[in-house]
Amino acid sequence: MNLHDRQIELEEQYSAMSIRKGQDLVNTAFTQGRAADVGEIQVLLIKTYDDVMRDLSAFLAQPHRGLNGKYAGLLRRVPVNLLTTMGLRQIIQACANPEPVSMQSLLNQLGQAIETECLITMMQEVSQQYVNRTEEYLDEAKVHSISHIHRTYTRGAERLGIEWETWSADERNGAARLLCSVIYDTTGLFKWVQSGFYGDFGMYFIEPT
Repeated sequence: MNLHDRQIELEEQYSAMSIRKGQDLVNTAFTQGRAADVGEIQVLLIKTYDDVMRDLSAFLAQPHRGLNGKYAGLLRRVPVNLLTTMGLRQIIQACANPEPVSMQSLLNQLGQAIETECLITMMQEVSQQYVNRTEEYLDEAKVHSISHIHRTYTRGAERLGIEWETWSADERNGAARLLCSVIYDTTGLFKWVQSGFYGDFGMYFIEPT
């Protein structure tokens, strides 16, 4: 059975099952060492995308106070469809990683990805052509590092004369944590598990539910 047929089969299974059972199917793939099966991960992205985008749109449309209000404001600077895709992909890939991924590592990477998309959105308003050229360069160079991508667009913003203030670590982590919270409330795809202690604090890692 090829990948296309496998994906169709999985789509039919998901259509006949609840989200809860769908999560169990993917979790089985993880535990059996089949997390790299792109078909199953892709189906999960497709099946959860609409629900997450709906709930995230509703969440960001509401007023929020305190730090949640600040971080929601940062999220509003990025199109909801991009936030949804980034959040789901980062979470699913972290759950599929054979090595444990810490909460801090996930939030750092996701927060920087959110910040980068915010910067790209601003750059598109000035020069879509420049953004297109930068994307082509990154694709041809096969650059996947979020930090590298972020530095590339930051230099590009400077060349375009865009005044950009780099987000603080708290802003990145806060925005990422808020996005993860909405995705968790909607899908229940993952959980934070405490493992190991360093000083008085335990390390938290992401696991599929």
